[in-house]
Amino acid sequence: MKSLNKNLKTNGRTSLHSYLLFVGLLCFVALSFVFGPLTSNLITSAYGAKPVKSITKQVIPKSKCAHLWNAGATQVEATCTVGRKVKYYCNKCGTTETRVVGSALGHSWVKKSTNSATCTKAAEIVYECKICGQAKTETSGSPLGHNWGSVSSKNERRCTRCYAREYVCNHSWVKKSTNSATCTKAAEIVYECKICGQAKTETSGSPLGHNWGSVSSKNERRCTRCYVRETVIPTRSPVPTPTAIPHTHSWGSWVAEGASVHRRSCTLNSNHYEIGSHSDGNKDGKCDLCGYQMSTKTPRPTATPIKIPRPTINQANCQHQWINYGTYRVCHICGKRI
Repeated sequence: MKSLNKNLKTNGRTSLHSYLLFVGLLCFVALSFVFGPLTSNLITSAYGAKPVKSITKQVIPKSKCAHLWNAGATQVEATCTVGRKVKYYCNKCGTTETRVVGSALGHSWVKKSTNSATCTKAAEIVYECKICGQAKTETSGSPLGHNWGSVSSKNERRCTRCYAREYVCNHSWVKKSTNSATCTKAAEIVYECKICGQAKTETSGSPLGHNWGSVSSKNERRCTRCYVRETVIPTRSPVPTPTAIPHTHSWGSWVAEGASVHRRSCTLNSNHYEIGSHSDGNKDGKCDLCGYQMSTKTPRPTATPIKIPRPTINQANCQHQWINYGTYRVCHICGKRI
């Protein structure tokens, strides 16, 4: 009994100590959250350090951001039909963008199998892409067509290749209707087989052609049978070409036809003529052949030089005016030389 009481007391003290220790830890954690920043600022100011300021990242709207893309990361490799897909990240606003870079690889076809031609289908060649596994089928040539055997007593025949059956009717044609001929179509006769009901159409004769009436004042005419209208362009009789009569030309005089040419015609046939250019050989300002005034300037007459006699001056009475010529001099008035 005494040992039991002793154990109860010891266990009670241990529980109390554990409880107090747990409460103390909670208080310490709460105080560190409340007074932690203040304590750190006091410590840093005591040792001369500046408190650290919190850095707030500036948020830039994505619509106004001049994107600064990173190098990009490949999302999907290039395939046969689509190029490589690369995802880019903007280092400013965080926008992501996926782009197709480069071109598609293109299929690399390999022949896998061949299906032979039949009576109704052409030969088929199956190809498979060795990159993506896609398959395609191409036709080669044309169908073989049925190879019919002989007709049996039951009006049937069979293809010797595919064993398809076909009923062959010994048609018994009966005339059903007739479509009369028109201006543009021949007559048509419709027949029908009284055994299998198949129909066929045959033409008879040729179209009737239009039966045009008279031309109206508006240059139009109408068919009296089908009433179709047609515009008639009046024809003009061709102008007869004059027949040239061989002869020796008898040229008339030259007549000016402008500032640069003149013309003369044959007196026997005015359709024959010659054209030439003006010429002024004597330099009188007029054409030598037709007399056309080529220039309005009057030619300047050639001046005849007139010799003026030099006056005779007595050298004794001359008031000399000398001109030096090196070793001698001459008077330019009387001509005396010394």
